[in-house]
Order: sequence, then structure tokens, then C-alpha cells
Amino acid sequence: MSITVNPWQKFQSLLPDGARTYGTIATINTTANTSLVTLQNGDQLNVKGSAHGIGDRVLIADGEIRQKVPTLPFTSIELY
Repeated sequence: MSITVNPWQKFQSLLPDGARTYGTIATINTTANTSLVTLQNGDQLNVKGSAHGIGDRVLIADGEIRQKVPTLPFTSIELY
């Protein structure tokens, strides 16, 4: 019996599941344990988690706040 290893499946197993994004906490609802987070493009998401403060940058994964992230400078460059 031979076992075939699919390189693509092996590569995909290294990647995290679900979507991840970063944003800034705009409002907090401690009663419902949710926060309204503003993304870089201006869109807002209502996500689970209320342990961080307003204005904190956070990592969002699978609809919930995972951790606080440092505020780093952002530069956008367009190449023509």
C-alpha cells in the first residue's frame, strides 16, 4: 500500500483557519460582552469580547477579539 502526500494539502494545513483582521475598538458593550470595531477601511464590525479599552488596536479572528496588538505606523504606497 502506498501513501500519496499532496503538497497543496500539506501547505494548507500550515495556514490558520478563518479570517483574521485588525481594527480599533470604537465602543464597548460589557453587558453583551461585545465591542464595535472600526477597520482600516472605515467599515465597522460588532465582535465578541469587551476586555480591552476604547481606542485599542486588536486582532479579530472568527468574529471575536483575540488579542491587543501594538499601534504601528501605517504607510500606503501605490506603484504604477
